Amino acid sequence: MDTNRAVLLQTMNVAKHFGGLAAVADVEFSLYKGEILGLIGPNGAGKTTLFNLISGALPVSHGTIRFKNVNITRMSAMKRCKLGIARTFQVGKLFPNMTVLENVGLASLFGERHRPSYADAMSEALELLRFVDLDNYINVLPSELTMAAQRRLEVARALATKPSLLLLDEVLAGLTPTEVAEGIDLINRIRQKGTTVFIVDHIMKAIMNVSDRVFVLHHGEKIAEGSPNEIASSKLVRTVYLGEEEE
Repeated sequence: MDTNRAVLLQTMNVAKHFGGLAAVADVEFSLYKGEILGLIGPNGAGKTTLFNLISGALPVSHGTIRFKNVNITRMSAMKRCKLGIARTFQVGKLFPNMTVLENVGLASLFGERHRPSYADAMSEALELLRFVDLDNYINVLPSELTMAAQRRLEVARALATKPSLLLLDEVLAGLTPTEVAEGIDLINRIRQKGTTVFIVDHIMKAIMNVSDRVFVLHHGEKIAEGSPNEIASSKLVRTVYLGEEEE
């Protein structure tokens, strides 16, 4: 990774405590504009909590988060979205009584600093649904879609806010190998359109194939960071994440 590239997101000593438990402990990292950064770690490592801190769903206990060189540490989730941060959720949060098109169109209306007309928002939504290969399902409810299609709908809805940074939380979990490959292709196409991607997933092969860099959380602490090859060959990562014994 060329560290001369512009830093889009940076965390400094970011922590989140729940009572006496440190779910995230003084995590520091930089995310560069235009890259795909992967985040891995065992269950309970603090991955989704870190996403919640970045997106504004949870307040930090201490530390600083900067985005586009703006201190967003105390900024609301809505303002962070307007600034250019969007996310998907590990457990889908689609609007069940709205059609596929309406789900994405509403996000288009919300995400714009200068709100588009309803017609323009729906036109943008339709274009995004074509991008994620859901334009044949615009008038159906989310519950009528497959799991893979629901995940693509969540991605389209996040993209409708026109983010600079897209946080993807387990978008590939539970999918078939073919669907995972299609998901990787979609993530690469999102990056090609100019959106920086930060992805959490347990499918190691997918993370290693799609990421420029990977970092690893364990008990809320960052224990490793590097290229996919460096992470895959790390004895410490194999020990804490894959359960292998150190030689």
